[in-house]
Amino acid sequence: MTRVVMAVNNAGSNDYRVVKSAEVLAAAGYECVVVGLRSGDLPARETINAVHYVRVSLARSRWALLPALVSGGALLWNRLRKPPPLPIADTPTPLLTSRHSGPSAANSDAPTRHSLRAWLRRRLQNFRPATAPLSVRLLFARLLQAYLPALLALDADIYHAHELWMLESCALAARARGARLFYDSHELEPHRNLDWCPASNRRRIAYEQRYIHAADAVFTVSPGVARELMGIYGLPSVGILRNTPWLARLRSAPCGLRTTLALADGVPLVVYTGLVTRNRGLELVVAALPALPAFHLALVGRAESQTAAALATLADQLGVAARVHHLAPVPPEELIDFIASADVAVIAAPDVCLSYRYSLPNKLFEALFANLPLVTSDLEDMRDFVTAHGLGEVFAQGDVAALSAALRKVVEQRGRYIDEAQREQLRVEYSFDHEAGDLLSCYRELAARGARASTAGGRRW
Repeated sequence: MTRVVMAVNNAGSNDYRVVKSAEVLAAAGYECVVVGLRSGDLPARETINAVHYVRVSLARSRWALLPALVSGGALLWNRLRKPPPLPIADTPTPLLTSRHSGPSAANSDAPTRHSLRAWLRRRLQNFRPATAPLSVRLLFARLLQAYLPALLALDADIYHAHELWMLESCALAARARGARLFYDSHELEPHRNLDWCPASNRRRIAYEQRYIHAADAVFTVSPGVARELMGIYGLPSVGILRNTPWLARLRSAPCGLRTTLALADGVPLVVYTGLVTRNRGLELVVAALPALPAFHLALVGRAESQTAAALATLADQLGVAARVHHLAPVPPEELIDFIASADVAVIAAPDVCLSYRYSLPNKLFEALFANLPLVTSDLEDMRDFVTAHGLGEVFAQGDVAALSAALRKVVEQRGRYIDEAQREQLRVEYSFDHEAGDLLSCYRELAARGARASTAGGRRW
């Protein structure tokens, strides 16, 4: 059996793109292991829906990182001369079964409580340019020191790196084991929404430039990002795997959004799904509410404290606080049914970077699957998708009046954006069930080119 080992910089089971990819591969007959970060009370290993999760811990001592700081991970590379210790028990033990049936209720954007991104933000955002490159090198050294031994011990046929953070570790493991390398770029890394100084960003992107050509296949999230990756790095092709709902796994929510908020059917309800954080344009949506006196806004998803506090302050100042509601994350399998009672979905992200300009966020497809018309900002790939299929209205970025007018128009003329037959066709065409076809085709090709016999007696995960 072909073994796939994925690596991701969170717990793994809470990242729905990772979960969907892993479970599709497991259902297709691959042995799939996800290596993620351990935090809180999460077990070091467990099995969920035939996918094995192995979690590692980042080194707490900076002295432990010294070997990994040598250029190219040379000292860590010396560990390849002898079999590294397994990061899990060497004696047979029963596989742990999760108490839940899928990823945690993170609505596609939520990292773990002690996530790497939070650590990065605290440690790096105030570094001066002179020291920033060293801080980035320390970060990647920390990841390499934690992940590479685990990846080597799992001895994969295909290593699958989720995002730039895992690319170096997976590339070195693939080289050492003679395995294939798959790189899933969740963002356009050279142009993404990070509050890092330019020196930090240049050092970070150097890792992608160094290792992306070692990948046997590169996939990303939208046509625009794929074009940019090919142009920046001279890649012959980049596959596309959109962040779309998985039809086969959707289920009814115990209670709908409108019922949860105790709103009557005639009250206009705008919904936003996903992480409540900076550069999502949410302050613009709140600012549009005074011109829409009957409208309510529901934010469904995890919120960063600073952004939530700023939005609450703004809502108070504008006198609309009673019409702005924040709801906890909902399991992704239930989210579509949960938001279906709203009137319109809003995506107001500004054009702050090319990664946003070419984004096709999961919230776009969540609205489509929930049969909700959309009001979106004028970001290229999203605009083209919405206008091509007549799914809603696009407003000029930063224009509160234009946003208010678009929301009012969509609610008043909702029927013109809801063609059930067309939407059902789009739901099938853009479901993850369909999107995964290209992923499976690529994996079959990689497995055929690089298949190796399993070690005698089978390999432990």
